Amino acid sequence: MVEKLLIEIGTEEIPSSYIDTAIEGFKRELTTLFDNRGLSYGDVETYATPRRLALLVNALQDRQEDRVLEIKGPPESVAFKDGKLTEQGKGFARSRGVREENLFVKDTPKGRFVFAKVLEKGMKTEDIIKDTLEEIVSKIPFPRYMVWNEKGFKFARPIRWMVVLFGSKVIDVEIAGVKSSGITYGHRFLCRNPIKISRPEDYVELLKKGYVIPDTQDRRKTILNLLNEEAEKLNGTPVIPEELLDEVVNLVEYPCVIAGRFHEKYLELPREVVETAMETHQRYFPVEKKGELLPYFLAIINTHPSEDIKRNNEKVLTARLEDARFYYLEDIKVPMEKRVGLLDTITYQEGLGTLLDRVERLKKLAEFVSNYVDFDREVVEKGIELSKADLTTLMIRDGKEFTGLEGKIGYHYAIEQGIDSRVADVIKDHYLPRYLGDELPETTEACVVSIVDRVDHIIAGFIKGKKPTGSKDPLGLRRAANGLIEILIGKGFVIPLEALFKAGAELYNMQVDIDGIVGFINERIERVLEQKGIPYDITDAVIASGTRDLRRIYLKAEALLRMKTEKKAEYEKLVIGQKRAYNILKGKEVDDRVKPELFIQKEEKDLYEAGKQVGERVRDYINTLQVDKALEELLILRPFIDSFFDRVLVMHEDLTIRENRLKLLMFIRNVFLQFADLSLIVLEGGDV
Repeated sequence: MVEKLLIEIGTEEIPSSYIDTAIEGFKRELTTLFDNRGLSYGDVETYATPRRLALLVNALQDRQEDRVLEIKGPPESVAFKDGKLTEQGKGFARSRGVREENLFVKDTPKGRFVFAKVLEKGMKTEDIIKDTLEEIVSKIPFPRYMVWNEKGFKFARPIRWMVVLFGSKVIDVEIAGVKSSGITYGHRFLCRNPIKISRPEDYVELLKKGYVIPDTQDRRKTILNLLNEEAEKLNGTPVIPEELLDEVVNLVEYPCVIAGRFHEKYLELPREVVETAMETHQRYFPVEKKGELLPYFLAIINTHPSEDIKRNNEKVLTARLEDARFYYLEDIKVPMEKRVGLLDTITYQEGLGTLLDRVERLKKLAEFVSNYVDFDREVVEKGIELSKADLTTLMIRDGKEFTGLEGKIGYHYAIEQGIDSRVADVIKDHYLPRYLGDELPETTEACVVSIVDRVDHIIAGFIKGKKPTGSKDPLGLRRAANGLIEILIGKGFVIPLEALFKAGAELYNMQVDIDGIVGFINERIERVLEQKGIPYDITDAVIASGTRDLRRIYLKAEALLRMKTEKKAEYEKLVIGQKRAYNILKGKEVDDRVKPELFIQKEEKDLYEAGKQVGERVRDYINTLQVDKALEELLILRPFIDSFFDRVLVMHEDLTIRENRLKLLMFIRNVFLQFADLSLIVLEGGDV
């Protein structure tokens, strides 16, 4: 027999950023329990609002199936003597509640053992829930927890009620002093009376009558409809950032909308400033028409709209916009060039100088990059000089919610003051990309400044001992490295990374762990390429070949992935050949100086001659970034390698011949190492 199960945890308001992860974790823990206990179930519906996390499990089996278990006992040699049970054997039978004649012997990898068949009666599902629900709820993941009860139970916010309903029956459970029932609660202000739930399938409709939309996707659709309908009344369209929408969806249980207005003079401010004032602190949605902001905002509220609510929201936004206008008008009075000197009053990091010192380092590091990338040096030098100037402005320094506009504010001030637009673009875009998948700087000059900015920041982080560990990354070094990697790959710049970091480290006159930095960057390369669909083992294989510039690493990895996808059989045979060579050579000190005069079989000579020719062509193709052709050349060697392994005994009894054959294998391995260390590739079904 199957029933529906409803579990609802009612709480004080949970932060919106906690909710999505929490409800998925709740579902994962509960379904894992069912799977481990052998309980079948249907779809699991999730419901989450700021005041509740709920799961509705369809077609849940009401009890476990009975099972016959084979329980392992002592070895046959211990349980039997001369064909009769020993005291140890009889004791095993008594401990399992079976008759002595029902014991049997069975072969195992560790020998012959005595076994007993035992009937395990299945537990009722409600008993399983009673025994385990507290543990499941305690495992719901949150960034932070509270303790509010004497028992020390931890949860994101205090638990106030709990519904545990299996069919029409309440399962009695107590967590953190709260006992389960069939009673839930609707909207905090719009529904004062408790709501009795008789059956799980009534849950959603009963809550809707209590002014709660429990389904996250339903709330999202409702909010989108409200925003679009209200904006249409204003002859505009809503600006809906996805992150803001996600946050607002989990801030309300019963979404309604108000449309507010602000003075048009604030539209003279940079658009980013106006949008930030609305979105970052107030969670308002801007309204635009043909790409231009209108003097309106839309606010999603958790109650019925009123004129008082509208006026209060207008007052709050006006105050923030007025602050921004004051900052802007004051800041624009000071030329950007004059602000550069003020950077000498701002410490970059303790012991690493001021922001002005940092600017000078970036200029010198850009000179190193000029050896590999063509760019307008004058634009880059001026861009670096002004890149941090907006950190001295009122808007960024004192503007609280506007601090995230660094670079963008500098751009607008530079344009306002008549500075070259190419330099202004550098100021704005050198912070790109901000995250994996974000847009890259458009100009080469902005890319160069972004590169040197990130390299210097990573070096500084390592000097300060702030290398990321686990989930901790206080200086954002992972983000800096990810951005560096994305620029080098996306723009096709060929810059040797180790040399780049060494050049940056020399500007500090301090001990810098270059090996540690290179290892960290390699880890990030693996993660970034995984985001682009390239498996970690392919990336590791290319990096292990000694390739030091990201463009070649990426192109080689792409080529290997294409081969794996389009020519799987040849790919696997090529990898297997290299794994065999690696396994034979492992632990042996041997060079690749082959002596052809020692060859005694045709297969040795053929492999060596083919390897010489292919090796030269592979090197030329890699140098010109024709990686697909380089890989095609390596494929030429496959039949020669196969014939060699099929017909030639590497470990010949004659030590001179054996050593020469090992050298031949090392020679061929080095031909492949120009491209990648294929011995690191993981094959389906395990390695050879």
